[in-house]
Amino acid sequence: MTSIEPQKPSAQPQATTTPRPGLPDREREAGMRWIVWDGVLSSTMGALTSGVFLTGFALLLGATDTIIGLLSGLPRLSALMQPLGSYFVERHQVRKRISVWVFGPARMLWLFVLALPLIGYQRGVSPKALIVLSLVSVLSALMAGFASVSWFAWMADLVPARIRGRYFARRTLWAGTVSAIVAFVAGKFVDIWKVQHGKDSPGSFLIVFAIALACGLVSWYTLIRCPEPPIRGGEEEGDRLHFLSAVREAWSDANFRNFVTFSALVTSGVWIASPFVSVYMIKVMDLPYWLMGLFGAVSSAGSLFMVRLWGRLNDHFGSRPVMSACLTGVSLMPVFWALTANGAWWPFLLANAIGGASWSGYSLAEMNMVFKITPQKRKSVYIAIYYALGGLPSLIMPVIAGYILQHTEHLALHVGDFTFLNYHFIFLASSTTRWLGSRRFQKVEEPKAKSVRHMIRVLSHVRSVNPFLGLEYSFRVVSVAAGRTTTRTARRAARALRRTAARLRGQKLPLEPPSEPGPPA
Repeated sequence: MTSIEPQKPSAQPQATTTPRPGLPDREREAGMRWIVWDGVLSSTMGALTSGVFLTGFALLLGATDTIIGLLSGLPRLSALMQPLGSYFVERHQVRKRISVWVFGPARMLWLFVLALPLIGYQRGVSPKALIVLSLVSVLSALMAGFASVSWFAWMADLVPARIRGRYFARRTLWAGTVSAIVAFVAGKFVDIWKVQHGKDSPGSFLIVFAIALACGLVSWYTLIRCPEPPIRGGEEEGDRLHFLSAVREAWSDANFRNFVTFSALVTSGVWIASPFVSVYMIKVMDLPYWLMGLFGAVSSAGSLFMVRLWGRLNDHFGSRPVMSACLTGVSLMPVFWALTANGAWWPFLLANAIGGASWSGYSLAEMNMVFKITPQKRKSVYIAIYYALGGLPSLIMPVIAGYILQHTEHLALHVGDFTFLNYHFIFLASSTTRWLGSRRFQKVEEPKAKSVRHMIRVLSHVRSVNPFLGLEYSFRVVSVAAGRTTTRTARRAARALRRTAARLRGQKLPLEPPSEPGPPA
């Protein structure tokens, strides 16, 4: 990042920038605690305003597959807002101010959805209400995309590099746990509401969105309370590049280009199918919302099972081997979706368990890798280019897939007990595209990262390496639930598993990263 100093008089020699003192440790630690709370609350809002709840409400309002594709794709225009956000960060050298004053209003836009009954909407299909929902979803995403670059640049200076993997793993763990529980309860609430008030009643969705908005506003407060470290830099005025020159410099980096291309392929594979999984479960399989909430809880359990281990491996071996290992699970996930072609819903459980474990490590390593392979100077420009170009397919693919699904709705291929519909072919195309992205990732290099083979070889000799490191939080939830809703046998099983996890957790994992002198990155 650069630091802009006032222009000196021409008679005096040009002075260099003097870095301001760093953030005191106490303030830094307090800020990191606030960001954990931000992760919990913002993830909860995201879980309640997207996925099955957004899709279910849109279907209630009369959305078709093409409209669902547009509703999923248009908010991804936020990726194109990130270069603009980067320009403001570079131009004005502010990060917290942009994050705070953009994220807050973006979340308050959901007040317009809550106000639908006030403008005459009562129940059932409503094109006007669907337009309001779409506009709120798109505008909120655009504003969040604009502010996301400033947030990433802010976090890069707030969290020390030597603990960044473990810190964001802990943040992800808590965020995933809470959001999964809330989403499951919300799904059960929607099912009960449908029984009591009818399938065309929007009340349950509006209440869920109101809770989401409350979480988003409290999350906004945590950002306000979090301190901002001084922008580090120190280069001379003549070292600053014009914004477009900085963009050309970033794109001339071959390693960075490979990383962007890889991200675009994986994003294509994700967004050609993911928006329609909820549609498939609701329209084709007719699954209850509580069961779809359970799938989300299984995904979070998979994340809890592995995320702490991923964080420590990331800090010790680097982000690249962690991403490589996780890409296998990410690529296999849609295959299990396609296995539901025989009418069984249990493959969704396997898909979400594998996906939760894989995506937790992938997302964690991706964030850290973006921090590592981008230079400190003009970091916001690199981040903006990565998320703008890497995320661009998320705008296009849902629209294409939605159009294909709507015009192939009568497609059916019978193979034994399996009846493959148009959705299943979309799922298989998603898996293939993700796999192609994993092949491209082999060309991406990370400074000082170990190879996947080295990581596996070391782990094979470490007896204490086990995924149960993250189970302590899971079994706290299991123990509470078991005490209220399960049988005596299940309670005994929960206690036994909790004791096993405690014993395994007591073993030390000798993977602490070496200490790094100097200021945090």
